[in-house]
Amino acid sequence: GDIIATLRDMVRGSSAPEAAEAVGLLSRLDLASVERLLPARLREWPRYAQDRVVRLMAMGGAVERGIILVSLLDLLDPVLVPLAVDEIGLSEDASCVDALLRLAEGDMSRGADNFIRLKAVEALGRLRAQPATGVLRDIVESRHMFHWTHHSELRLAAVQALTKIDPEWAKEFLPKSGFSAADLALSPADSHPDFKRFRRRRYPRVRLSQPVPAVATRGQEASRLEVRVLSLSGGSGVGEKHLQPGALATIKIGSSLRPIRVQVLMRDVRAQGFGFEFVEMDLDEHARLRKLLLDNLSGSLPDEQEVLANTHS
Repeated sequence: GDIIATLRDMVRGSSAPEAAEAVGLLSRLDLASVERLLPARLREWPRYAQDRVVRLMAMGGAVERGIILVSLLDLLDPVLVPLAVDEIGLSEDASCVDALLRLAEGDMSRGADNFIRLKAVEALGRLRAQPATGVLRDIVESRHMFHWTHHSELRLAAVQALTKIDPEWAKEFLPKSGFSAADLALSPADSHPDFKRFRRRRYPRVRLSQPVPAVATRGQEASRLEVRVLSLSGGSGVGEKHLQPGALATIKIGSSLRPIRVQVLMRDVRAQGFGFEFVEMDLDEHARLRKLLLDNLSGSLPDEQEVLANTHS
């Protein structure tokens, strides 16, 4: 009782960093208090404190954390919304499906740009959301004259989601989808029953066969980096300068005339390393990132039957 009262007081009146640290534990002990106290404060907090709240609530593992995160979406700094949507998808909370459907359909009142739509589609797949079948099939199947209506990355995410929700439909549609088994091989990671108390990895990580040069730019300051590990959610490597964790930066990955350009949040890592998380990305850049990852996947790629079996298991 005393601990819960202390945590409530911290969320209610402490500085943003201290209050954010209390949220994760309080969400396990008294989620109703988080739901009551946090919205009044969260909007005014700096991005790094809001980011900490999302990550600590995910690590806290409260059963109803997903719907609480849904209620916070409009209060968060826009660059944190993709991260929150990922964590909603991993929450196993079916009550979040309606909100995710609105985002997947492009609810602009929540600033649902294409990257957030993509995240919402992936989240619906992670939740095995049966009510999403119609919306997802529309994204996959809609055509305008001789062209698919939606971007290939959004369609691919919807196909991957449907392999989890309706594997029989997916098995029948795949040959005419325009996607190969290789395209399907890199899919969002699911929640796992053995990791209820931990924040699970959201996408498979790929160790690059050769480090890839990159440049991180923040304002007028640029720093050269060497990326060694990448996923669809971020990466890590080493750099010539220390970039402040929580800083928003633009990273150009690759030394070609057309590097992959994404907006990132810098993350803490040990020693001389750096980490970053993708927070805003054009879907054309997302497609190029996926190709880079697929090019670096070791071993043979699974065939379509293996992909279907693995995504439905």
